[in-house]
Amino acid sequence: MDLVAAVKEFEKLREKLHEDFPDKKISEEHLDISIIPCDTSTTEEIWLNFWQKPIRSSKKIDYTNEYVAKHKDVFAGLWKEMTDENSPYKVDKVKRVFGKGSGSNPDNFVFVGKKSEKFAKDNSLSAYRLMAINNGGVRFNKRVKQYGKNPFPELSTKSNLEEYLFSKDFYATVMSLQKEMGPYWGGVTVCHLMTDCGIGIKPDIHAVTALKYLGVIPMRFPRSIQSIKTCVETVQNATLLCKQLYGKVTARNLRLVDLDLMHMGDKLELNKHVENGTRVF
Repeated sequence: MDLVAAVKEFEKLREKLHEDFPDKKISEEHLDISIIPCDTSTTEEIWLNFWQKPIRSSKKIDYTNEYVAKHKDVFAGLWKEMTDENSPYKVDKVKRVFGKGSGSNPDNFVFVGKKSEKFAKDNSLSAYRLMAINNGGVRFNKRVKQYGKNPFPELSTKSNLEEYLFSKDFYATVMSLQKEMGPYWGGVTVCHLMTDCGIGIKPDIHAVTALKYLGVIPMRFPRSIQSIKTCVETVQNATLLCKQLYGKVTARNLRLVDLDLMHMGDKLELNKHVENGTRVF
């Protein structure tokens, strides 16, 4: 990994991104509202960030932004109804259909909660995404009862963010949260939650593509990451890029890198170059 060369290429791509798509230039105001620190935010602010994560998984950026903006009021405070005993939004998974795509096939799910089927239909939600939101909401509810205002004490602001991201604790936290939240909360989705809390970057298809293009992660890494180990390694390599770019790893600097990588990979269509072995410049 040649970080000096990666930074030079990053800066050229960022300049092109801002020239071609000026709305993707990140303002200080946008940066401020894109980070929701768990230790200084209200419980509801954390929830309004949290519920979106299964919506944003494997969906186009513009679509999910529009969906969240349109439906955010519908989901406000919904976690208070989501309990293990009797959540009205509960969805169960059963095995009826096998083969490719069966993981999200609607025939593999049963609407159990009294509000679940209508809620999904009214809000254009697939069964498996509502299942992920409800399962996460149940855990969120339990955590509020256990920890109080901040349901994710392990995601509180880190005194040394760089050190934390290269520690065993980071890997263990991603693994633990993924297991706790249940199906359809993969490593990328958990890292997305942590990113919004000011910890790391989201290793989604756009960031992965951009990092491959820059030579920051190996070409052998899949575009759609499934393993926790690869998620963590991708975040760590992006952290090295952040330090080379800005001289220091902070939540704001990492968020800048995260947002730029996402928009570069998406708007500059870097995947075509990665697949064909070509360059933008």
